[in-house]
Amino acid sequence: MVLARLAGSTRDADLLHLSLKEGDGEAWSTHGGVVALRLFTYWREAALRAVLARTGWRVEQVDQRAGLRGETWLVAAGVRRCER
Repeated sequence: MVLARLAGSTRDADLLHLSLKEGDGEAWSTHGGVVALRLFTYWREAALRAVLARTGWRVEQVDQRAGLRGETWLVAAGVRRCER
């Protein structure tokens, strides 16, 4: 998993910031400024918090933000947990 690999390549107390679309499942999209077809995986806050904690991150904050097309984004901030 990408989050675990990222945690493994960062130092204790390094910061993480990510934003993901809120929802369930996956969907393909071509909207926005990127021409290529993109696959979005949607997330719920509880699942995101659990994955971050399991992969080596201490979740500091998760906010919901409105997107330009009526979608909701989860914006998360975390800190690489110290391994002691």
